[in-house]
Amino acid sequence: MYRVATRVPRIPLRPGGSYPWMRPRRPPQRCGLGAFSTVEAAAVEQTAARAGLRGKSLTMATLNPQVKAVEYAVRGPIVMKAGDLEREMQQGVKQPFAEVIRANIGDAHAMGQQPITFLRQVVALCCFPELMHSPAFPEDAKQRARRVLQDCGGHSVGSYSASQGVDCIRRDVADYITRRDRGVPSDWSDVYLTTGASDGIMSILKLLVSGQGPSRTGVMIPIPQYPLYSAAISELEAVQVNYYLDEANCWALDTEELQRAHRAAKQHCQPRVLCIINPGNPTGQVQSKKCIEEVLHFAREENLFVMADEVYQDNVYSADCRFHSFKKVLFEMGPEYFNSVELVSFHSTSKGYTGECGFRGGYMEVLNMDPQVKAQLVKLLSVRLCPPVSGQAAMDVIVNPPREHEPSYAQFTKEKNTVLDSLAHKARLTEQILNSVPGIKCNPVQGAMYAFPQIYIPPAAVEEAESLSLAPDMFYCLKLLEETGICVVPGSGFGQRQGTYHFSLWRTGSGRGQRRLSSFGPPWRLLFFGSDNFAVESLKLLTSSRSSNEGIVGSLEVVTLSGDAPVKRFAQHHKLPLQTWPPQKVEGRFDVGVVVSFGCLLPESLLNKFPHGVLNVHPSLLPRWRGPAPVFHTILAGDTVTGVTVMQIRPHRFDVGPILSQELHPVPQHCTAEMLGAALACKGAHLVSEGQRVQPELLVLVSGVLTRPLCLCPSLQLMETLGTLSDKAAHQKEQSKIGATFAPKIRTSMSWIVWEEQTCSQIDCLYRAIGSRIPLRTTWMGRTIKLLDFTGKCHISLSDHGRNPVPGSVSYQKHSNTLAVCCKDGWVGFKAVLLKKRLTAADFYNGYLHRTGQGAFVSRTSSPARLLRDSTVS
Repeated sequence: MYRVATRVPRIPLRPGGSYPWMRPRRPPQRCGLGAFSTVEAAAVEQTAARAGLRGKSLTMATLNPQVKAVEYAVRGPIVMKAGDLEREMQQGVKQPFAEVIRANIGDAHAMGQQPITFLRQVVALCCFPELMHSPAFPEDAKQRARRVLQDCGGHSVGSYSASQGVDCIRRDVADYITRRDRGVPSDWSDVYLTTGASDGIMSILKLLVSGQGPSRTGVMIPIPQYPLYSAAISELEAVQVNYYLDEANCWALDTEELQRAHRAAKQHCQPRVLCIINPGNPTGQVQSKKCIEEVLHFAREENLFVMADEVYQDNVYSADCRFHSFKKVLFEMGPEYFNSVELVSFHSTSKGYTGECGFRGGYMEVLNMDPQVKAQLVKLLSVRLCPPVSGQAAMDVIVNPPREHEPSYAQFTKEKNTVLDSLAHKARLTEQILNSVPGIKCNPVQGAMYAFPQIYIPPAAVEEAESLSLAPDMFYCLKLLEETGICVVPGSGFGQRQGTYHFSLWRTGSGRGQRRLSSFGPPWRLLFFGSDNFAVESLKLLTSSRSSNEGIVGSLEVVTLSGDAPVKRFAQHHKLPLQTWPPQKVEGRFDVGVVVSFGCLLPESLLNKFPHGVLNVHPSLLPRWRGPAPVFHTILAGDTVTGVTVMQIRPHRFDVGPILSQELHPVPQHCTAEMLGAALACKGAHLVSEGQRVQPELLVLVSGVLTRPLCLCPSLQLMETLGTLSDKAAHQKEQSKIGATFAPKIRTSMSWIVWEEQTCSQIDCLYRAIGSRIPLRTTWMGRTIKLLDFTGKCHISLSDHGRNPVPGSVSYQKHSNTLAVCCKDGWVGFKAVLLKKRLTAADFYNGYLHRTGQGAFVSRTSSPARLLRDSTVS
């Protein structure tokens, strides 16, 4: 059971919440070919005829019905809507996003992937041979261009080539296949250059489709499938035979499912074709060698023609997977298979590491085809004359790249590896991002360029989609586009098991697309609010994460108060973009805000500009110690347990929002506020290899003894929360109304000791809470005395005094050079005081107490204990 994604990604998730977009709407107007059914079109035409208007020859009523039956999801209604939004934005219509990100189709260069230099050099030289004289082009690129041009009519790529393609390029393809398959021979006469892989697939299907009724050709295709196959089957009036990939087993291909589909299809058609996509599109799985062997065995047993779509053969990212070509596996199965199974495999310039979609280059290798049928294939290809020759030249570079001894080899290899490494990183990142969103589950992306996550759509959304005559996943994807600007394709356009919903997402290759993906989850675009050293520690870890491959922080900017604050110095030193409070540039630029020890209340108008809300790292166990000084009040109250809370900020009041994450930790004995604050700020906390934590170990001196203080790590807790924010938000809890206390700022008035009311323990807590910032105070002969170097409880014998001591009585302990002061339940000691200047206990006794005979301190009227009692709120 998947958790419910209760809001579209741009809006912070909340469990059980309502859907702001789930309200009745008028059904969207149909447009284009979908505007009229055939019956409706005929009625319109008849109305026009009755009115005496001349009708058109080509109308929806006379249109080829197979054209109307064609659907191509990756360029369907969602994409049309994306185009509408782009045009509206160009006309000044405001949207909740800066641009539309087209993640519907694998157009790498449109999303920012840089071309491979050597490929562009060769194609440029072919298109403009005068560049052969330029020293800017390397000799190996010129050599390849000359070779291609030599085989072109008139030595120009502007001429037609043979319908099968330029001969030298076909030979290079055959050599490439032989190298790829480690010596398995390839005959260049079996190679046909195509206008992308799609052209070859369509041509082969045209050969295969025949018969009528029960003898009509059935084409077995994987579900989910690339919509080219279903569109081609519809256009050719073939019978689509679905076999389902096993989503629970990482989209594996199961031969038992092939057999089931084949048996069922034989009841109404004649299955003749088996289509395989490896690596998978849109599912991203990579078939094992064993699986391919079983598929080929099945194909031979059932006399099926195999079409192997291998355009993603360079795109394998999982360390546990490897690309195996169907041809190589077929060869290794022995002559009885290699010489009998009919197989066509396809490749393209559009995918891999080049992403050259626009050149429309590709090839197919045909094995074991009947020679007479092969002649018919050449005839069919001749009808479209030839593939674009510039695209053939681009294909030649892919199959004949620079060799190790050639001048372009180093740059080519570097660029190729950079692209492939980036794609592998995006595969891991996409899987992580999608799985961080409640209600979405994504299998490991082993290869190719897409992810196909399953989405849970609540019943209310399903009902509304049905009321609008929309598939539920189409409804979801439309709302995703409208709210975030991300254009994805609903799973219904690829096929999916009944009752499941998916969408196909191309893993965008640029920073633009990746930043928009952060609206699903990390990496986040963060705006950090902070001021003091406590905040610096969290900012350090966020800055480190941004520079690493953790995938949590995508971009980071800082807001701080005016003046020379530690956060400001840190941001300037690390060249982080910096804004002074209040920030001006927020709208549409950030996903999450992070507030750590900032001190200003963020207005509701600002909070609403963060799609995933604003987080606050608070060093207490909320609702205890709400307010600006929780660490001081933890020590002052003598708490033995504290913790860290990460919460969502709500407007108008400090520290009252829902809790996302909370951890409890003991407060060590004798711990001061500074020690506790340092531990809470996570000094020395770093992430180590493989994402493991190291607990900070900081030994400090307490009363002359080395002690291990509290080692909390709110920064790491913040990172954990950011890494799983959607899940945390879905399981957030409201703060309890019981036990809420307030932690006001520490004031000088809190430093006055009331000897009659305060115990030794309370004075000890007071000193550890504020003593290093504000010295404890009392009065002596009407003058303010600051008490320094607190030593704790003293053991004083009452027989040493000629009178019974009262609270405030002072006794000089010569053996320890300490001033002992009587309080409510005992004596506490100080090593020094500050009158006009710092005086040791001996100096104060000899110069003042002994000389004047006045041996008592006098209390002020209000005590920190009373202030502490008053801090409790209902």
